[in-house]
Amino acid sequence: MTVRTAAKLMGSLLFERRYFPYLAQTIVGGADETGNKLYVLDPLGSVIEDKFTSVGSGSEIAMGLLESEFKEGISLDDGRALARKAIKAASARDIASGEGIDMLIITSSGLKEEYEPPAK
Repeated sequence: MTVRTAAKLMGSLLFERRYFPYLAQTIVGGADETGNKLYVLDPLGSVIEDKFTSVGSGSEIAMGLLESEFKEGISLDDGRALARKAIKAASARDIASGEGIDMLIITSSGLKEEYEPPAK
């Protein structure tokens, strides 16, 4: 199954519940034979492909930072640093954005989980 197909399937499931929606903001990402893909879905099943995205109560803050600093072809290390910076900015200005950072890095070598505890 391609990443797009998985995102469309999830979008269909969300659309079926549009009158009593699942209150979820969903990101579907992965790599397949067409390359790396990232999709954001809203609770009503809209599926939007993008290079980067942000969801949650602090997403507007994080998205502003991502839009100003994301560059096409960004390295993995720079991308991780930018994601951390965006999450920290959202967390600092939005009480509902949570604490700490859980990150799942997906590469051709496999998966790697990273956790950064909240600042004290």
